[in-house]
Amino acid sequence: MKIIFWNIRGLANAPTRTALRSLISKHSPDFLCLSEPMTSLTHIPDSFWRSIGMQLVGVNDRGQLFPNIWVFHSTNISSPTMISSSSQHMFVQFSVGGIAHGLIFVYVATISVARRPLWSAIEQIKTSFSGPLLLVGDFNAILGAHEKTGGRLPTRVSCDDFQHMVDVCHLTQIDLKGSPFTWTNGQGVGSHIEMLLDRCFCSIPWLDYWPMTSCSTLVRHSSDHNPLLISFTKYIAQGPIPFRFQKLWLGHLDFLKIVQVAWQSFEVCGCPMFILQKKLKLLKPILKEWNVNVFGNVHTVVDSARAALEKNQLAISLDGFTEVCHVEELLAQDALSNALLVQEKFWAEKARVRWVRECDRNIGYFHTLAKIGRARSSITSLRIGNDLVDDVNILRDHVVQHFTSAFSDDGNIADTGLVENIIPSMVSDSENGSLLAIPSTEDVKNVACWDVVGLDVVRAVRSFFQSGYILPNLNSSFVALIPKVQEADVITQFWPIAMANVSFKIITRILADRLAPIASRIILPNQFAFLKGRQTSDCIFLTSECVNLLDNKCRGGNVAIKFDVAKAFDTLNWDFLRRVLNAFGFHATFVEWISSILASARLSILFNGSSVGFFSCSRGVRQGDPLSPLLFCLAEEVLSRGILRLVDMGHVQAITSPRAVKVPSHVLFVDDIMVFCKGDKRSLLNLMAFFEEYGLNSGQLVNKTKSHIYLGKSALHRRTLIYSWLGVSVGKLPFMYLGVPIFVGRPKRIYFQVLADRIRNVMSNWRGHSLSMAGRVTLVNSVVVSMLSHSFTIYAWPRTVLQQVRNWMRNFIWTGNVSSRAYYPVSWKKCCAPLKEGGLGVRNIMALNKAFLLKKFWDFLTKSTPAAAFFSARFLQHSGQPCSYYKKSSIWLGMRPLFMDIFYNSKWLVGNGRSIDFWHGNWLNGSVVDRLGIVHQLGKL
Repeated sequence: MKIIFWNIRGLANAPTRTALRSLISKHSPDFLCLSEPMTSLTHIPDSFWRSIGMQLVGVNDRGQLFPNIWVFHSTNISSPTMISSSSQHMFVQFSVGGIAHGLIFVYVATISVARRPLWSAIEQIKTSFSGPLLLVGDFNAILGAHEKTGGRLPTRVSCDDFQHMVDVCHLTQIDLKGSPFTWTNGQGVGSHIEMLLDRCFCSIPWLDYWPMTSCSTLVRHSSDHNPLLISFTKYIAQGPIPFRFQKLWLGHLDFLKIVQVAWQSFEVCGCPMFILQKKLKLLKPILKEWNVNVFGNVHTVVDSARAALEKNQLAISLDGFTEVCHVEELLAQDALSNALLVQEKFWAEKARVRWVRECDRNIGYFHTLAKIGRARSSITSLRIGNDLVDDVNILRDHVVQHFTSAFSDDGNIADTGLVENIIPSMVSDSENGSLLAIPSTEDVKNVACWDVVGLDVVRAVRSFFQSGYILPNLNSSFVALIPKVQEADVITQFWPIAMANVSFKIITRILADRLAPIASRIILPNQFAFLKGRQTSDCIFLTSECVNLLDNKCRGGNVAIKFDVAKAFDTLNWDFLRRVLNAFGFHATFVEWISSILASARLSILFNGSSVGFFSCSRGVRQGDPLSPLLFCLAEEVLSRGILRLVDMGHVQAITSPRAVKVPSHVLFVDDIMVFCKGDKRSLLNLMAFFEEYGLNSGQLVNKTKSHIYLGKSALHRRTLIYSWLGVSVGKLPFMYLGVPIFVGRPKRIYFQVLADRIRNVMSNWRGHSLSMAGRVTLVNSVVVSMLSHSFTIYAWPRTVLQQVRNWMRNFIWTGNVSSRAYYPVSWKKCCAPLKEGGLGVRNIMALNKAFLLKKFWDFLTKSTPAAAFFSARFLQHSGQPCSYYKKSSIWLGMRPLFMDIFYNSKWLVGNGRSIDFWHGNWLNGSVVDRLGIVHQLGKL
């Protein structure tokens, strides 16, 4: 079934009606809701509605004003009824399969205070109506700064009221596919604003009945709002379902015995890889049958156990208490407890929750998360060309065809000698020896961790290292499609993550463990991903500080270019990778092993839980394989060393910097590439020529539509010329890089409110009311803090934003609702105390931000990394004391007060409020390194 909602003004105009007619003809909705038509319904002839197959359900009541919500239905829906309406909503009921469904269509007032009666009305409807419920419309409000671009920050009162209604009604937002914003003010670059005003929510019973529900934006035309297409169906694509190992099996006492007996009974002849693969295949039906006999339907078992206990207790109340009845009741209690534990583990695995403590009885919570996750991960529609397609068969074929093509070599590769000119031979004979060594039994078992199958696994793994041969189909993987962005609606917006089978993954894990230390030595420090000892925060730090240097005056101006490589993992040419490995000096046998691993790959796509397609690859490395990231970094070293060579030879001019600070020419984090140089024509043309040559050799081409260049003030007047030279659009500050904002100058609230509101949105989606308080504390400590720590290492957050996040954390822990305040019996300071001191162990995020910054400062002073060298040259004097002069810096402006406090004070207040009194002689006479060393040794950093 389908619903179209559209805020469309001027429906009395013929062009607008033509646009509506085209929309209805293309998508054939069952319900149509038009808001803010700015005319009377009588001005539209009845023949128009008949011509598009729509019948009127009703319009809302606005007194003397024109109704601004019109609802229609198709002939497929029989007798929908308008239950209630107001100036801001209509509540419609219809029946499907004998079950009453509710639809609330809204056009919300533009004034915050005027919205509150609507929020109350929705709460009343939700309370009185227990069936499947869908809420859709133009809300004229957003949930946070992350749902707006341009203009000022949204009003907090409006966001809080909206969020409170969503939380109280326990509504789930249907992720929007397509455009991330649904309204625009239509103005120019300087004053352009976009917001997510039109959206869709549903209740949990709605997801129970319609597990595949999606909401997509359609093309904006004849209106400043995108139309919304809501699709919902009970159909789930049928097909072969992959065998899945259930973790709850491990808790059963007979599991290991079943596996051991079955494994020893198999008589298989052949090579070690064939034996292992055949035995695993024979084990699957045995485990399936055992699962049915032992566990059965976990929900039915729980119902039966509960009914047995109820029957026993009823018998005691009627016949009296006896010793036999008492024993039977205890046994029934144990049976129900065990059944509930199994059910909890079942739903925890389906919900993919890893942080909740066992035996917390969060079955309802897991069940809710599983249903929400199923709706969000389902692919119910995709844009193919200019069309939004929702036919399952067409979508399945489109997905298979896309990835079959993506992993196939297109033949547009040439060897220009780039690798041999750039990559030096660096791998020693001893390192090659360690790579080629036959793994011991302990090496393999440390990865396999399964004593029963250990011997066969060891033999299969060692056979590869002895022969370099991989059995056909042993390297077969399912590919899960993970959306890159929340609004993903085209197939290119999904990451193909391979899920390799364990027996093959052991081989690549051993090779990855051996290759990692060698790769860390030979790969330049400009690369920061997947290598031990490299920190993402260093990459962000260098990018932020280089962007703050763009305004330094120089001929041509300074520029920063953010390059995006299209399908970086999927398009890497294998011949290019082999040339890189050979140039580095890896042994020929090792290179052949890598070639065998790459060529043996077979992929099958997981489409809505079913496997579709089965094809081989001729290029690319699979994301999800432990060896692939290291191979990718080695191949990308050609790009890294090539840029450095251009700078050393003077073909690309590095950006100017104060105090003769050596600024990095580039930083790389996988396919996120930042290059810093002058904006003169020669430098930019040479840079682009090198990227084109690299793409010709490697197959990794720059996606110019997603790449951006950021200009300093002295380069702004050349923006048109620069675009003509590079074909890359000029970006606007601030921008997001690796999940952290990059901006110029002091950290301000406007830069961090987006991150804070996303954290709030995440907490709201956690359904805290279904969790115990202990579960909520665990969730906050494990997830919220990890989301904050990434940017805490770089920036000193504004205190007002930290206070907001702290208040949301406090509300969530005590009430399960981020927007609901309640009586707090214990102070927040006590909650942040350690468990052994009577607290809850919640992290104090204000102290945590300071601690992360100080820890980063300690790393800068004690480690020999490019970020540390840049920091010392930029902000420290030769004596080690902080500089008293500097211009723009986003990081140092937040860090400096903390560092100056440590440098000049003999007492430093730590997070728990106690003060450490250092000896004045050693403290005041020592350097910053000495003082931070004392604090570090005391365990305060």
